[in-house]
Amino acid sequence: MTTIQLNDRVIPVTSYKEETKNDRLHVSVTFNVTSEEYHELAVLLYEQTFDVTVPHNGRQFTGTIVHYVTDTTNLYEPNQVANYAVTFAQVKD
Repeated sequence: MTTIQLNDRVIPVTSYKEETKNDRLHVSVTFNVTSEEYHELAVLLYEQTFDVTVPHNGRQFTGTIVHYVTDTTNLYEPNQVANYAVTFAQVKD
C-alpha cells in the first residue's frame, strides 16, 4: 500500500494509477473512509483543488478533482467503511 498527500493530509490508498491526458497528469486512487473520519475527509474533498504529493515516486503537483465516486453514502452510522475512488488532474499554470 502507498499513500497520497492532499495539502497536509496523508491518506493511505488501496490502489494508485497515473496517466497523461491532454498533456496533464491524472492520478487515480482508491481509499477507504471510516465513519469516524468521514466528516473531516468530506470537508477536505470539498476544497476541490489541492497540493498533491505522491511520496512513493516523488510527484508533486496542483491537482483538481475530475472524478469522484463512493460505494457508501451514509457514513453517519457508526462502524461503516466506504470505498472512495478519486481522480485528480494536474492544473496547468
